[in-house]
Amino acid sequence: MTPVIYNDVLAAVSVVAAVPPDRQAEVIAELIHDADLAEAYRLKYRAAHPVFGDGSLIAAALRHDRHDRCSFQNMEGLTAWLCVLSALLARLSETKASGHAQERHSLR
Repeated sequence: MTPVIYNDVLAAVSVVAAVPPDRQAEVIAELIHDADLAEAYRLKYRAAHPVFGDGSLIAAALRHDRHDRCSFQNMEGLTAWLCVLSALLARLSETKASGHAQERHSLR
């Protein structure tokens, strides 16, 4: 996955907020996987993946239905933000623990 910026997070949150809370962790894991796959493809073929895009989290998110309101003012919005940020934090922790500067996934 390419380096994550605010708009990537916002797009992922809007996708995660559109699904029931019991599926949110699964959905963010899928988005991250799709972005990883696209980034590996982009690095290998020097072109965007035909389905998953350029390897950014926002490109992966734009393929899904989104929820327009991702407010910090309600439980639904906060839960989505926490889910996405927790997944990104876990990914960072895994990468650091494995001793790699940046995680790369092979094409499947």
